[in-house]
Amino acid sequence: MLLTPKPISQHRCEFSVIPNINRIVSLRLSNVFTVNCFLSKFTIDASFTCLESLILDGVHATQLIPFLTCLASVPRLFRLTITIIDIFKQHNDVYRLIFRLPVLRYAKIEFKHDVQSRTLLTVAGKHELSSPIEHLVIAGMCYLDELNALVSYTPRLCRLSCRSLYGLKDTGTVLLKLPTTLTHISIENCVLPFDEFELFISKVDSQKRQVLRIYRAAQDVIYLNAQRWQRILSNYMPNLYKFDFFHRNVIDE
Repeated sequence: MLLTPKPISQHRCEFSVIPNINRIVSLRLSNVFTVNCFLSKFTIDASFTCLESLILDGVHATQLIPFLTCLASVPRLFRLTITIIDIFKQHNDVYRLIFRLPVLRYAKIEFKHDVQSRTLLTVAGKHELSSPIEHLVIAGMCYLDELNALVSYTPRLCRLSCRSLYGLKDTGTVLLKLPTTLTHISIENCVLPFDEFELFISKVDSQKRQVLRIYRAAQDVIYLNAQRWQRILSNYMPNLYKFDFFHRNVIDE
């Protein structure tokens, strides 16, 4: 008998997951249907005592907050990759819950449908719990002031990757501050005005050995100014040992 995807998923849940729920170390749910099927049968919580890595490729917004709330009780969850497939504006709620995961070291968050009118996270206060995350990947768009708020919750952050980094959304005064532990910065699509990019880089701890990767820059010819780059790198990143820079500019004929 040819099994349809639904019976196959149910079979795996009943005969593979249930008997081994306290032995699973790594779990990947690779599509929306699998995620829905799994979360309808299981709550990923303290019963997953050995779970260290979790990848969910397709979570609905309605599932997100309850799922992340329960996830805080998983005792050994070190790595989390999550893709949200719906339009979801409450980014701040998602990040706050992720930052409360007690032993998380790596987090990759992707919003499939980024919206500019979303609610941004505020900078962490003195009494906010800090996150143990050391490697943060933002697989989507992010404003500079939003990024500034995110890293205020991650004082142990060593590696930061951002798919698209835009300039300040708030035109008011923003006090930029980066973790002193940060050594690796990767920006796939840098849409920052160069002055804001320089401000961002100036907050990197110059005493650390650093890696800087910028794969696409905004169409701003200032990004090709060798003298400014020399000043930035010598003043703010004197211990830079790897620098990847790709710039694309359209020239009108």
